[in-house]
Amino acid sequence: SVSEKSGDVVFLHKIMEGSASKSYGIHVAKIAGVPQTLLDTAQDKLSQLEKGSSGTGELLVSENASAAAVQDEPQLSFITFANHPAVEMIRSIDIMSITPSGAIAVIEQLKKAVEE
Repeated sequence: SVSEKSGDVVFLHKIMEGSASKSYGIHVAKIAGVPQTLLDTAQDKLSQLEKGSSGTGELLVSENASAAAVQDEPQLSFITFANHPAVEMIRSIDIMSITPSGAIAVIEQLKKAVEE
């Protein structure tokens, strides 16, 4: 169960039968510490999509509108970073055996790798 007030949500830790009335992904991202600029962008995109909604939860976006959106606002791709040294470093981590101090050392190395 969820309580919403002034754009903020409180998850009430109460399991109720059925589905939620809407998605709370952006709110969960906020709680998880996603940067505010990304949250604002996500909220703007959600508002744009909702304006094209039929009111039944189905989005009505034409192929032309989708193509125009892609041309106007390029989307970042995680594939772009596939060969980045930081990605390779993350892939090599054995998360089941790394110590807390080892994790901190890896974070320091990752910081250096992305600054380069």
